[in-house]
Amino acid sequence: MDITKVQKVKIDTYYLILFFWDLLLSYILFKGHVIYAGDQSFIIYPHITFNYLEWGDVVPYTNYPYGFVPVVTPNLWVTWITVPFEVFGSYGEEVFTLVLMYIGTVFTFKLAQIYFSKIASLLGSMIFPSSWYLFSSGAVSSSIFFNDLFTYFSLPVLTYFVVAYSKGKIPFYKYFLTFSLIAFISLTASGDVIPFEFVYLIIILVYFIRKFNVVIASILSMILGQLYWLYLAVAPTVSYFSGIANTSLSIYTDLQTYTPLSLTIRSLGAVSITYIPNYVLLLSLIIPPVLTIPLLKKRKDIAFFYFIWILGVGLLSSYTTPFRPLIEYGILHSGLFAPFRDAPLFLSPIITLPYALLISAFLEELLKFKAGLITSLMLFLVLSLVIPYPVIISYNTGRISIPQQFIKTITYLNEQEGDFTVILLPFPVCGWYGTSWYYGNNIFLYFLKKPLLAGGTYSGGYFMELTTKLNYLIYIIRGENNVSTTLQSIKNLLMLFNVKYIVVEEDAQNVGIVDLIYLPPQNYTASLEILQKFGIVDLVENYSPFLIYKVNLNTSYVYETNSSNITLSENLSSILKPVKFTFNGYQITFNVSNSRHILLTFAYSPYWKIQGKTGYNMLGFIMYNVSDNGKVTIYNSLTPKLYLSYGIAIVYLVALILYTYILRRYGSSRVLFNRVLNVFRAFLIKK
Repeated sequence: MDITKVQKVKIDTYYLILFFWDLLLSYILFKGHVIYAGDQSFIIYPHITFNYLEWGDVVPYTNYPYGFVPVVTPNLWVTWITVPFEVFGSYGEEVFTLVLMYIGTVFTFKLAQIYFSKIASLLGSMIFPSSWYLFSSGAVSSSIFFNDLFTYFSLPVLTYFVVAYSKGKIPFYKYFLTFSLIAFISLTASGDVIPFEFVYLIIILVYFIRKFNVVIASILSMILGQLYWLYLAVAPTVSYFSGIANTSLSIYTDLQTYTPLSLTIRSLGAVSITYIPNYVLLLSLIIPPVLTIPLLKKRKDIAFFYFIWILGVGLLSSYTTPFRPLIEYGILHSGLFAPFRDAPLFLSPIITLPYALLISAFLEELLKFKAGLITSLMLFLVLSLVIPYPVIISYNTGRISIPQQFIKTITYLNEQEGDFTVILLPFPVCGWYGTSWYYGNNIFLYFLKKPLLAGGTYSGGYFMELTTKLNYLIYIIRGENNVSTTLQSIKNLLMLFNVKYIVVEEDAQNVGIVDLIYLPPQNYTASLEILQKFGIVDLVENYSPFLIYKVNLNTSYVYETNSSNITLSENLSSILKPVKFTFNGYQITFNVSNSRHILLTFAYSPYWKIQGKTGYNMLGFIMYNVSDNGKVTIYNSLTPKLYLSYGIAIVYLVALILYTYILRRYGSSRVLFNRVLNVFRAFLIKK
């Protein structure tokens, strides 16, 4: 029998075991549902729209066109990778997660094999995907599941190629191309994880690759790969977080109460948020010695990974470690430190990979004893299932079932022609949106093709005061004796926001941190009945608990007027003339006739211009002075920069592929230089 073939089958079996293990974990995680909660930045499900793929950040942060600056962070184009998984329907998220999970697990296995036996490597790598939820706990499994998915499962790939190259297992061109491409996607997709991931990659590059030129080339490649969005996004992002430093510090202080060092050193993250049985708290006491004992062998690389793990744990629990003064000072003085406000979420990818490798190191020593295999399997079950299981299974309120009535509501609204706004009632004054079936950023934003006003911290953008006022006026009109003044104010606001449809979600409720003070929702239906009597709205569909009302006002996003100043105390329908327009996302075109001013009811932004001229702020909208009649175009002056950013990304990718092709064809840069020099010398001699 050919021994080589037997070995090949055995190796394939290991990968098959890893696949079925990840399949089991993904099944436990999803239970046949989709996951959506908190600040989740995308969802894979039938009927969703893809507006957020074009504009970068999803609408909760921009509420396009409300709060539209326009977006200066084109980095989230990587979520386009999720689009092919739409073919799996409601199982798209599960399949997508399984693919990424398997890639991460396989490369954790390959990385561990550089140091340990296949059995120890197999068991340690299987712990990697199941332990994520321990370190990040409720922060990921119940609130913001997908935000660091790319980072978590791409980190083993990046680490493997660095270590494999340093050990001479792969040539430079293969290392450089793969490392650069994966870093290009992973760093871009990581959001607030990027500072931690970037520092981690620099540390492993410096430690493993002792060649100065290779380290510099790798770091430069990472930076150049992010340049296309960094030059647009870093300054405003850092400025924004610097402006809310006190809020970030408050969040940091609150969340740190859930991550004391006495628990995180045992791989338990925000356990006070998540229900953890006493037996888990007791069994987790074995983790510190399990991770520390391998250091007795004095293996430098293992000691290095232990250093990464213990450093990560110290930062994770910085409030109870010596890092606290540094972190607090950083948060108060620089937006770059803002990610520390939610350390369990953003540090979990960095901590779990060393954690899995250290467990492999311990199992390697355990397997040397007679009963080592049985003991290793028992320890593996404790670390991979018994301890993580309660976190994975019991607290994931992010598992949701999307009701058919919601899909009917979305379908109806998306089938209506024209450019208009939809308002969703009731409004949460702050925080996320809460209903009987989900809580988080308003899920309408991912399915609705039209702009949405839905209250909360994000939605509404610069119009928080006006949108809250509209919500309040609709809510209270049912209890007023003289409704004429309130009616006029409601009509003015509906006109300014170009609202064509109002949706009342009658199952809205207080969930988690959601603050819906205007409850019960049925009070809105009573108010809307009054508006219906005055002919302002009509009930057009009832997909209980979703009621859809159509607004019977002549509205637009563009208005002509001869008034240079507008107040909400006036009857705006008498001074604002709606204008028909065409809008392609980057420019608005319309005709002007005998008017001195144009009001564009997008959120005020200096980037929307007419013939190079910026409008002025009017009630949070944009007012322009016009002198000529005829065709007028308002264009997005930021568009060239957005196109330039994509151009930079394409140039980087082309240059990277070309460079690695030359390296593969001609060898190292020094060899290539010598060859070019010899050709040039030969040319001169002939001359």
